[in-house]
Amino acid sequence: MRELNAYLSQHNGQTAVIVGNGPSLNDVPIWWLNKQLTFGSNWCFLHDRWTPDYYVAVDPSVVRLDYFDRINETKYIKFIGDKINTRYGEAVKDAVWINTDGSYGNPGFCLDPELTDFWEGWSVTFVALNLAYLMGFTTVLLVGVDHRYEEGQNNHFHPDYEKGTVWKTHDMTRALDAYNLAKRAYESADRKIINLTPGSALPTFKSGKLEDWL
Repeated sequence: MRELNAYLSQHNGQTAVIVGNGPSLNDVPIWWLNKQLTFGSNWCFLHDRWTPDYYVAVDPSVVRLDYFDRINETKYIKFIGDKINTRYGEAVKDAVWINTDGSYGNPGFCLDPELTDFWEGWSVTFVALNLAYLMGFTTVLLVGVDHRYEEGQNNHFHPDYEKGTVWKTHDMTRALDAYNLAKRAYESADRKIINLTPGSALPTFKSGKLEDWL
């Protein structure tokens, strides 16, 4: 909690970009990404021309053998769910551990981590939205959040993303309740979430055009 507190309200009034790992990420200009304050997640380290400012991972099932080595090579600030810590110990070095016990029957949007735990919400993007809120960002833009998964199809921005791992077909509707909680929290605080992902299957947030933010 002490480590997490150091980042709360550090970006009041600023804009963040949460970068999903969908194939549409390949159409986002690299120069623009590198100018933004960004959150990446899971295997975003496969992107060799962009590095996020903040990194989020909460699901231990998305781990493969070289996962921790690659993450530890990077310099970004890492927010790691404690279920990863429980399964693998402190394999991720210099991490800010976040309590995701809310995933065990206490779903909700965490407004005060001193009082409530984080909920994974079936989506690491939801956790990133929660962290961005607590860090004070008032506008969050989403890119690469295609919000679709089809077995046997290219569902991520890099051909090696699914290499060596057996991925289960995802029910993308399970995260919608969590996204609605995020939308409600942001709107109640007069903040906004705008999805700039063209053709995104995520219906929750207001859609926008990336070119309007270039």
